[in-house]
Amino acid sequence: VAVLFADVRSFTALSESLSPDELADMLASLRRLQIHCVFTHNGSVDKFIGDAIMAVFGTPRPAASPEVDIKNAVKAGLAMHAALRRWNLERTQAGGREIHIGIGVHAGIAFAGNLGDEDHLEYTVIGDTVNTASRLEQQCKALQRDFIISETVAAALTPDIATEKLGTVEIRGKSQPMQLFAVLH
Repeated sequence: VAVLFADVRSFTALSESLSPDELADMLASLRRLQIHCVFTHNGSVDKFIGDAIMAVFGTPRPAASPEVDIKNAVKAGLAMHAALRRWNLERTQAGGREIHIGIGVHAGIAFAGNLGDEDHLEYTVIGDTVNTASRLEQQCKALQRDFIISETVAAALTPDIATEKLGTVEIRGKSQPMQLFAVLH
């Protein structure tokens, strides 16, 4: 699977400046954009985590190959940034603040299935691939980028998706450093 995490930047400061209703409306609008981008690129929304979204490509409906799922995840992230730019233009013209997101994508093996018990079952993916995708999204802040992918993801991309090699980075919780790339858009 390919796993995409997208998180709103400076959400705490943003939530201080908006009423709870305004914050909920803003998040609902942002999520509509993000969900559309995920679905358009054959992904599924696994869950919302506060102001973040976790999307999966390759389950429950895998593409013809894992490389296609990986490309779809990156294309969904690019579509999110493009939709966000258009949405931010509308927001600023109406006197609102721009919203920024960070995106991380990693691909690999994961458990996919129902977790929980008879009171609450949830279809989800778990494992190192998921944790790593989340950590890559978190690296956006430290590396001052808005879209970071792993070497595994970069290797599956075609030249029409521009990337920049960022170097080898220590990732919290990982035993080995990882080669990271920024997706340019």
